[in-house]
Amino acid sequence: LLPVTFEESFLRLQQKIETFNPDVVMCFGQAAGRSAIELESIAVNEIHADIKDNNGQQPQKQAINDQGEPTYLSTLPLGGMEGALKEAGLPVKISKSAGSFVCNYLFYRLMESNQDIERLCGFIHVPLLPEQAKDNQPYLSFDELKNAVSVILTYINY
Repeated sequence: LLPVTFEESFLRLQQKIETFNPDVVMCFGQAAGRSAIELESIAVNEIHADIKDNNGQQPQKQAINDQGEPTYLSTLPLGGMEGALKEAGLPVKISKSAGSFVCNYLFYRLMESNQDIERLCGFIHVPLLPEQAKDNQPYLSFDELKNAVSVILTYINY
């Protein structure tokens, strides 16, 4: 679990990557209002926080890296993952926006740090759990989310 903060989220992830040197890094984030598993395709070099992060930071319209690329693409096999999840009966789509909050920040920094490494990396948004959903918000059960991760890992052979 990573903190929902701009300062600490990637630092913690980077420490784990350095410790374990994995072949695949998939970050997951919950997104209220999303009704499908959303395979994020593009990380954007921008922060614009509508709310404060858990450290009270609320950056507005600023670059993640002033000298960085405008975008990075996921290196996960999104089309195949999407097909495998659909075949398993799970709601899924490929998304072109990870938002402009901590999820996109983490996704961008992950992709930026892996440009010279042949590693599958990406970000996946998932709906809320039933116990978190309020006022008819969409959700998926924990078992459905576990199944989704299993399907994804099977598809990419891990």
